[in-house]
Amino acid sequence: MNLNTLVPQSQASCTNRLSRKDRLFRVQMGVAAGKSNREIAKQLGVDEGTVRRDRRTLLLSEPEIQAVEAGAAVEPLLRKQERQKAATARERHEAAERGNQFLTNRMTKLIANWLNGFSLIVPDMLHIIMGVDRPSWEYGTRRIAYVPDSKIKAAIEATKPKADDDLETFALIEFLRVWLFRWMVLVEPDRDIRDRALTKIRLELERQWPAC
Repeated sequence: MNLNTLVPQSQASCTNRLSRKDRLFRVQMGVAAGKSNREIAKQLGVDEGTVRRDRRTLLLSEPEIQAVEAGAAVEPLLRKQERQKAATARERHEAAERGNQFLTNRMTKLIANWLNGFSLIVPDMLHIIMGVDRPSWEYGTRRIAYVPDSKIKAAIEATKPKADDDLETFALIEFLRVWLFRWMVLVEPDRDIRDRALTKIRLELERQWPAC
């Protein structure tokens, strides 16, 4: 006679409760098979919270998993895991911020040096900067190859529009606006970085020419 037929299912699952090591193995097999937490929990006769905790446990190091299987408390190890994940995420964020700041400063310097290469007064420079601000933002971010410093000069020259040698002031401003937009989106595909660089240039020009 099958004794499981004489007791409720919940009691039968308690009587046949798996060891922690066996349960971790079966959870691992369920995950590999693409099963959901609910499906694994139903199959093993445990709640979904247990399956979620087991899945986190399986992300621990091999020695830590072996310690858990041998009976060590898992919660301190999981808390340590969360602290490590938070620290890693923070380090990545800080690295990204440093990278963005470097690229912003690089773009700011490039634009400033480029503008200073022409005989322009500050209001004319402001017209050019403000003229590319919106189209630069609308251009968005595109995945293109990073342009190293050694190739920036060639990239700027390659995007120069065709025009007569002698341009009146208004025509020159439009010519430079188009040119700036062309090389700027080529050299820096990230619109957030371009936006920050343009803002820094604009604020500096406005500081030099408050009447604008």
